[in-house]
Amino acid sequence: MWLLAGALLVSGAVGWFQHTNTATLFAKQFAGILVSAFYFSCYYRLTGDDPTQPFRLYVRAAYYASMLGIVIVFLRLPFEGELPRLQSVLPEPAIFALVTLPAAYYCLDRYRQERTCGRELAAIGAALVLSRSSVGYLGLLFLLTLFFARSWRRALGGLAVVAGVGASLYAASADFRVRLDDTVRAAGAGTVEDANLSTFALVSNALVTTRVLSVHPWAGNGLGSHLLSHSVYIGDVPGVAQFEEMVLHDRYTMDQLNAADANSLLLRLLSETGVLGVVLVAGFIWRYRAPAGGEAGVIHAAVLVYFFAKLLRAGHYFSPEQFFFVFAYCLTGLCRPAPREAAA
Repeated sequence: MWLLAGALLVSGAVGWFQHTNTATLFAKQFAGILVSAFYFSCYYRLTGDDPTQPFRLYVRAAYYASMLGIVIVFLRLPFEGELPRLQSVLPEPAIFALVTLPAAYYCLDRYRQERTCGRELAAIGAALVLSRSSVGYLGLLFLLTLFFARSWRRALGGLAVVAGVGASLYAASADFRVRLDDTVRAAGAGTVEDANLSTFALVSNALVTTRVLSVHPWAGNGLGSHLLSHSVYIGDVPGVAQFEEMVLHDRYTMDQLNAADANSLLLRLLSETGVLGVVLVAGFIWRYRAPAGGEAGVIHAAVLVYFFAKLLRAGHYFSPEQFFFVFAYCLTGLCRPAPREAAA
């Protein structure tokens, strides 16, 4: 906690001395991160010495949320005329996918190893498909890649499975297909002209981040500064003019979409903490690598799926579930396998 607080304070000082950040924007992120980390530190201490038990409770909650989401989808179907996107009790389909992907990996591995969690795997898997979330689908592909990569004997077959699943999702989901095609086109051309909103949010923030790094590549503009950086550089993004006249929820224009969180944690880290910040995050993941075998190892790998999706899509530093998974990763990474598990 002290090391984390120290690193955050350094980032705040960098933004202050560069005049690229404000004390208010920094303080909000600094307090939110430390309070969230402290809360889940206390939570795991109170649950005892076994870090796998809280994760099993989470998997059970993900199963119930998935079942509820499936019921809601089919209750809404007669009134909407087409299959609605599943989000269950979460704010949007992408958040639902982000939160339930680790549970999907856990259930998949438990089913392969012990033939348990089959019901949970079916429900969570179906819910993820029904969410029609791009980040969910990309997370599923990463999940399968990680699952099959654990064994060289399964790697080639796994590559074929991943390719087949990816092609099927691309062909079956118009939402996924349009977003992926638009994002590739916009990123390649360096313009957001005629892009869908999801593509606009990602590519425009990527171009803003690129401008920030061109000025301050190593330390970025300071923790919490992306909102200011966005306001400075968004006008220079090619094709942004058509979004300046579109109003969202009567509150702000579309060109301000995801202005605070950069639409991606990786983009926000680069914008606010520069290359050094991303290196520190990668160092954290490396530091707690190589977990124990058995259930702890499965949880460790499952959280890697969350990290992948989180870096790709959600730019908030202290979303409700984030530090639950961070501590799950740390604590399972520190576990040592029991003799029987190590032998297995």
